Amino acid sequence: MRFISTRTHGVLDCLSGLLILGSPWIFDFDEQVYPPHVIFGMLEIGAGLFTERVPYRHGEHHRGDIRGAH
Repeated sequence: MRFISTRTHGVLDCLSGLLILGSPWIFDFDEQVYPPHVIFGMLEIGAGLFTERVPYRHGEHHRGDIRGAH
């Protein structure tokens, strides 16, 4: 089932990544630990930015697919 669009999912990934990345400073625990939050926050933002927004269906080709170009 599809409840939200892929674009919306990417935006939510980026927003949650920002929250994770900034949480040590937002919630004032940066003196105890912050590197894991920065790393995983950046990974989450990257996932939101670089995830393919057009679903791949077997047998179909989309823009930029060199396998379908002859």
